[in-house]
Amino acid sequence: MHISEIHVRDPFILPYDGKYYLYGTRGETCWGLAKGFDCYISEDLENFDGPFEIFDAGEDFWADRHFWAPEVHLYNGKFYMFASFKSEDKCRGTQILVCDTPNGTFKPLTDS
Repeated sequence: MHISEIHVRDPFILPYDGKYYLYGTRGETCWGLAKGFDCYISEDLENFDGPFEIFDAGEDFWADRHFWAPEVHLYNGKFYMFASFKSEDKCRGTQILVCDTPNGTFKPLTDS
């Protein structure tokens, strides 16, 4: 898929191990109900594979809307995603998610 076909807001690119990992707010759900984040992977920043779902909020996650601006950083051998979330009855907040790989399934580092 060419980069012009990707519909995300708040893009963030993590260069890692000879590849580029693109994360962002899903364009179609940025202002409403949301369920997760995706990752796109490239070797040249023009052509990407994906999307690969890397976070699914599921039923137990505290937020259900405005999943915004994911950033992923490598620290001490783990990948940490920092993102903003909101629910109807809770104010917007930042949650930290963690994974062993840049394109695996991220899970909350702690409970809300």
